Amino acid sequence: MLPKLQKRTESTYIVLFAAVEAAGRLKYSRDMTDSDNQNLYIYRKVSPRVDLPALEEGILAFWRENRIFEKSLEAREGGPEFVFYEGPPTANGKPGSHHVLSRIFKDIFPRYRTMCGYHVPRKAGWDTHGLPVELEVEKQLGISGKQDIEKVGIARFNELCRESIYRYLEEW
Repeated sequence: MLPKLQKRTESTYIVLFAAVEAAGRLKYSRDMTDSDNQNLYIYRKVSPRVDLPALEEGILAFWRENRIFEKSLEAREGGPEFVFYEGPPTANGKPGSHHVLSRIFKDIFPRYRTMCGYHVPRKAGWDTHGLPVELEVEKQLGISGKQDIEKVGIARFNELCRESIYRYLEEW
């Protein structure tokens, strides 16, 4: 059995029923009473004991098996292209809640443009160079600045920087 509609204004019913009618599920009549409206069921019942992780895994498996993402790219190939330059996370830090928020934005905009018909190739990466990496290694060594780095040796310092970018790989 499906859940009942909540009481809405007549204009909401008209829009809702027009959409449902277009889907071929039921017909709308202006003569319907509130009791008629309360007895309409248009949504499939969802168990309150739904296993969301299992549901997500099932959806992901379906997408993988049917190459849904790849097909979305192939279907739009040759169309107008939307380029989204995403700033990658720094590889030498632990993920935090701010990374989740940025990943949402990095997903929403390309996904929206894809739905608008654009070809949106994605290429993610890591920021594995620069100041964040150097600062972490300096902190590890208890040093600060160019002169201290030269005392350690630039080759050794660079080697430690390269090693540091793999330290948190599993957490990502």
